[in-house]
Amino acid sequence: MSGNLSGSGPAYGCGCALSVKEMAMGIVNRAKNATQHAVGASREKIGRASGDVELERIGKSDQRRSKMKKAAEKFKRVFKH
Repeated sequence: MSGNLSGSGPAYGCGCALSVKEMAMGIVNRAKNATQHAVGASREKIGRASGDVELERIGKSDQRRSKMKKAAEKFKRVFKH
């Protein structure tokens, strides 16, 4: 049987590797951020084309929010190891 059963090795949460749940959550968060960015870009373009300043502003806000979330995810990944 391989792996450390004491709970301190790489197989059981030493902090060296992400668990399957953490990886799945990261993938879901990245997908949500990408969707939010795409929706924001669409809103901004539609707002600009139609002359709706408020819709354009909301679109830019959505994009900024998704970029901030993306930066936070990167930050967490860097300091996870």
